[in-house]
Amino acid sequence: MTNLSHGGRLTLIRSVLQANSLHLLKVIYPPKLVLTTIERIFNGFFWGSYNRHKHIHWSSCVKACFLVAKGGLGVRSLADYVRAFFMKLWWRFWGKSSLWSEYLHGRYCRNLHPTIVPYNRNHSPVWHRLYHIRDVVEPFLFWTLGEGSVSF
Repeated sequence: MTNLSHGGRLTLIRSVLQANSLHLLKVIYPPKLVLTTIERIFNGFFWGSYNRHKHIHWSSCVKACFLVAKGGLGVRSLADYVRAFFMKLWWRFWGKSSLWSEYLHGRYCRNLHPTIVPYNRNHSPVWHRLYHIRDVVEPFLFWTLGEGSVSF
């Protein structure tokens, strides 16, 4: 990989390496150590470390995660992706009538509003993540009046 420019490496990270990781992050919630290790692999690939010889990193990982318009490289943090996926799951739990959301309502809510369901260690890992993300997402969710076609 010594002949590949930084622009080519950045393109590979964005389009291939990060995209492949995202499919798994939609399903599982990996520990922080796993996310950090994957980001270190991306970082080593970008800065050109090979055969365990590290090169100088001229910018920090935090700065690389900024948008291009704000002086960053446009590579997003995997932890941010995980949070965004679970925010989307909470939104789907609320917004769509699906077998999955009906199951979660029946299993964990039991005639309670989902925002007041108490914490229980025996619940599933997915519900734990939804429980912890709900306070972040809930202020941004609201109902709008429409045509009146919804019935309860």
